[in-house]
Amino acid sequence: MQLVTLMPTIHLKPVEQKKKSTRGLYLAPCYYSSIRSGSFIITVELKSGSMPSEHWIKRATALVMNLDY
Repeated sequence: MQLVTLMPTIHLKPVEQKKKSTRGLYLAPCYYSSIRSGSFIITVELKSGSMPSEHWIKRATALVMNLDY
């Protein structure tokens, strides 16, 4: 099992917030460091693939900007 995977560069484009369906998306929290307390930055919408978003929530899947190990 792989615990850390590199994520490709993500370019963020600010847009007006609109109500839209989050079906098929996982709202991944993005943290500055692997010590998650107090380092939350933003929520990133990622396609959840063949698994429902609950699958990723139960595994505490998150994006981390800086690995501290």
